[in-house]
Amino acid sequence: AARRNPSCAVGLERSREEHGADWIDSAPPSGGVELLRAWFAGRAYARHRHDTYAICVTDRGVQAFDYRGASRVSAPGQVVVLHPDEAHDGRAGSDDGFGYRIAYVAPVKIAEAARALCD
Repeated sequence: AARRNPSCAVGLERSREEHGADWIDSAPPSGGVELLRAWFAGRAYARHRHDTYAICVTDRGVQAFDYRGASRVSAPGQVVVLHPDEAHDGRAGSDDGFGYRIAYVAPVKIAEAARALCD
């Protein structure tokens, strides 16, 4: 995967080389989907939102975040889906940090998939 500052991660511009334990790897968007992998040791990112769906799987550690007025956690193997325009933040849920993979999917791609299932 290429290392760059993806549009979906504005404000998350950290790489392995710049900040030691915290890192983000991503690939350029392709066909309405952008992929990203990351590891954070503590506070990962401040409250923000996306124009896309965010479909995330926690790989290691515990991911904690505030979403839709509640504090939530995601353990390894759990999948989280965040809807467009929904504000959220992120942090490690334990001292061990957390790692995850995420796909940012344009809403039009979800609509296309729904139409394909219903036709």
